Amino acid sequence: LKIIVMELTKQHNTLQATIHFEYVEDFAKHLIEKMAHGAKLTEDGKVYSDSTIRQYKSFLRYFIEFQAKFYGAKLTFKEMKPTLADKLKAFLNTKELAKNSVSAIMKKFKAVLSEAFKEEYCYWNGSGIKTPTELTTQISLGVNELSKMREVDLSRRKVHILEQYIIQTFTGLRYHTLVKFLKKPMAYIKEFEGKAYIDITDSKNGKQFIVPIGDTVNEILFKNDFKFITKTREHYARTIKEIAFKSGLNNIMIKTYTKGGKQVDFATLKSNMISSHTARRTFATIMSKHFSKDEVANLTTHATVNQLNTYIREENIEKVKHLMGHKAFNQKI
Repeated sequence: LKIIVMELTKQHNTLQATIHFEYVEDFAKHLIEKMAHGAKLTEDGKVYSDSTIRQYKSFLRYFIEFQAKFYGAKLTFKEMKPTLADKLKAFLNTKELAKNSVSAIMKKFKAVLSEAFKEEYCYWNGSGIKTPTELTTQISLGVNELSKMREVDLSRRKVHILEQYIIQTFTGLRYHTLVKFLKKPMAYIKEFEGKAYIDITDSKNGKQFIVPIGDTVNEILFKNDFKFITKTREHYARTIKEIAFKSGLNNIMIKTYTKGGKQVDFATLKSNMISSHTARRTFATIMSKHFSKDEVANLTTHATVNQLNTYIREENIEKVKHLMGHKAFNQKI
């Protein structure tokens, strides 16, 4: 038996040794397959999330289109250099992509080169590729707006989704963590000195997520007998948009971001800007009015207050609200 195992191991190692990647496209496909099947793990030993794998696939689609348009053939690792990275970034800007989308694609390109460098297929690890992002216009909701959404006449199915959204808003859970919680709420609810709280591992960073359960969340949990039917993230977000529109959250918002290398502003309804992540931003904004930034960062599992600040969208108006109505702005001429 020992001899058989040794022989099989030898054959496996020989097979592995025969795999050699000359082309970036082929290596990227192989890498994505390994990630998708758990053969390639993150640096902290975890399986890659579906969203991360989608980002790698998005990079690969654009890369294949790029090489076909400018080179008419598969690009080899020997051709990988900073000037080509600049050309790829310029190509992405012609696709009218948002700056953050371009950044995400270039980040995955850099990651692929880094992996290929480790395996000695590529002489350049992507060092020097910059992936700047920007803080785009996002929104949070006020408690009064959430109340309006609960007052709308809805089907039972939509009420069920809205109640899930309210749970997310008053716990700050990321969407995938919320889904995990809703599948087995009682498994993650604990008690300390008579007070209930959620204790769950964050779906993104693996940190322990501990947040108190307030009256509104408690009411919804008992009303539904701790049983919830979850939908896809897309369906969830689409339904919340519909409810927000029906509740009258239709004030015009100006959304600003960089697209195709140029800053653009466009007007849209507030209801159109609501997503599953709006709930998390709303939680951070509401909590920041009652607790210190460090305390809120602990609740949301943000590593730093600077990361938290990207979620608290009312911060700028808070800085100048005491100036409102000052005589300096009301001088007669």
